[in-house]
Amino acid sequence: MKVLFHADSGRLIGLGHIMRSLSLAIGFRKAGYDIVFALHNQFGKQFLQQNDFSIYEIEQSEPENEALQLVKIIAENSFGIIIIDNYQINDTYFKYLKDTGASICYLDDLHLKEWKVDLLINCNINAKEKKYSFFPERKLLLGPRYSILREEFTNLPKKKISNHVKNILVMAGGTDLHTLSAKITRLVLDSTKSKDIQIRVIKGLSADTELTDIEKEFKNVKVYELPSKVSEHMIWADICISAGGTTLNELLATGTPTLSFIIAQNQELIQQYASNSGYIISAGWYMDMFEKKLVEGLQQLVDHYEIRCKLSERGQRLIDGLGTYRIINEVEKEKENGRASN
Repeated sequence: MKVLFHADSGRLIGLGHIMRSLSLAIGFRKAGYDIVFALHNQFGKQFLQQNDFSIYEIEQSEPENEALQLVKIIAENSFGIIIIDNYQINDTYFKYLKDTGASICYLDDLHLKEWKVDLLINCNINAKEKKYSFFPERKLLLGPRYSILREEFTNLPKKKISNHVKNILVMAGGTDLHTLSAKITRLVLDSTKSKDIQIRVIKGLSADTELTDIEKEFKNVKVYELPSKVSEHMIWADICISAGGTTLNELLATGTPTLSFIIAQNQELIQQYASNSGYIISAGWYMDMFEKKLVEGLQQLVDHYEIRCKLSERGQRLIDGLGTYRIINEVEKEKENGRASN
């Protein structure tokens, strides 16, 4: 069966949607499906190309016009499943896609409406708080059990928590639009004052050149630009300071005690839920955290072994890295029941 992904990306919204779709697409391909992407923004396109996925380029437009472009692609190539990871949608968009006869899957985060699709997935840890309505014609997959992660996050061992923090990881998002990496790194250097502390920074595509200067100035700072296997850095880290978003699920899966901050509106409720439930420590919004929240959160993690242990254990208990496989299994069930298109 052929599957068409329509994922969004950009310097403003980041790489979260396209990377999440990429993880799911790799899982589908391993299960024997033929995968193609349709993009209206070329930002992040290189990650799809690195994984040998074909790409249709469509014109960025109103949701209805984008849907019509997808309808043409679907008709010409007989796609049986359409997977949407994009906020620029409306009822007409989904109606046009449903009329093709393909099965429609939507990766939802916001629950703005009760979208009429065949399969709706919200893999955020607060998804069940959204109170989705039940429709007989729509299947719901909700919560971290369905977290869409790459294979590198499956079957991970229980993280061993060191008595003392020596390795700190800094991640400010795939784009680092607000150039936070350098500011956070300097704050960590000023706050720890320890020669034993080692800092790794995962550099976003928009990060400023100050990181290069910091790496030259401090021998205990190493900068990596979007490494292919980021799980290795998370496993290395005793703690992580990270932007919210899909990265949080990866950190929970690796059991890395995390101080997280918000860089986008769609992260706020997820961040609050994760903090209140004891999965992370939150520094709040990025524009306010440098006054004291970041330093306080950092010291809390550095000084309290017990807190690090609890965060790590809870995170790995919540997310086991098998969500992608569970989603594919549900799609297979729908095929067997005749609800997915042939």
